Amino acid sequence: MSASAGAAVVLVAGLIGLFGVGAFHRYAHQRMLDLPGHRSLHAVATPRGGGVVIPVCQLLAVAAMVGGGYLTWALALVYASALALVAAVSWWDYRHGLPSLLRLAAHTLAAVVLVATVGPNTAAEVPVVGRLTAGPLASVAWVAWLVAFTNFFNFMDGSDGIAGLHGAVSGAVWLFLGALTGSGELTVLGAALAGSCLGFLAHNWPPARIFMGDVGSASAGFCLGGFALLGAAVDARLAWAGGLVVAPFVVDPVLTLFARMRRGENLLEAHRSHLYQRMVLAGHSHRRVALVYGAMTAMGGVAAWWWYIGGLGAAWVALGYPVALALGLYALVLRAERWVSLTAAPDGTASR
Repeated sequence: MSASAGAAVVLVAGLIGLFGVGAFHRYAHQRMLDLPGHRSLHAVATPRGGGVVIPVCQLLAVAAMVGGGYLTWALALVYASALALVAAVSWWDYRHGLPSLLRLAAHTLAAVVLVATVGPNTAAEVPVVGRLTAGPLASVAWVAWLVAFTNFFNFMDGSDGIAGLHGAVSGAVWLFLGALTGSGELTVLGAALAGSCLGFLAHNWPPARIFMGDVGSASAGFCLGGFALLGAAVDARLAWAGGLVVAPFVVDPVLTLFARMRRGENLLEAHRSHLYQRMVLAGHSHRRVALVYGAMTAMGGVAAWWWYIGGLGAAWVALGYPVALALGLYALVLRAERWVSLTAAPDGTASR
């Protein structure tokens, strides 16, 4: 499927997202208000759940591809069922509450079903190291990746615009990679994600009028994790490319997790110590933080493309980008926090 066809899907999904979130806003304002607390970054009660348009657009895209003969019934049914399970569990958790382990079990079940259908031994090519075909261990690794990134994306949905922009840029990259490899499913699914996130972003750009919510963030995370698996089934290099596309949303949670473990904190307790949260708390606007992470996502997309086409030094670029990203992000946060400490008045308030 061509990039132009993908662009048409972006437009349709964007309109569905734009008007769908607008229609959902009234319901959310009455029944799904996110009240500010000491762990949140917002100060005004704001509706949540606008990200419901993300799984809706994915499911419509799957139906369209089956109707057009671009996707087999088996893969369509499994992908749609797994995504619907992730979205439904998040919705039920918000409305009625679910134990963390039960949510994790549902995410794992969805991942297992998708991995078993796409290919339990799907290979991955790692820069410098080479092609990895670990047999059953590959299945375990893919399931772990899907479950982890589903939750990573959810963790990163805590600042206006950041998750919507990341999803839009990442989806656009997969649209491009799908068109480049001739993969119709990656082209359409990437386009549907990009469009739905853009439509949602019109309502979520700082200052946000509605938040994404767990249904949207968990679904977007599962989709992007799944795109890497679907891509690897086409070309093993797309496994690592999938990680490069979402690198900012992997590096931040991983660094935060290790920092919290080192401090002996309860990892299941809500917090405000993610790098993007620390940037906002240090004085950066939500808009600036979203643009920084969006730019890093775009750079990851360029690195993914360079790795796929085998450009000059591609392996080292693909291997080095996540490291450079981690160092750069950490440096940005430390600089912002140091500036706050240097400009703070004696009573602890900022002097600027």
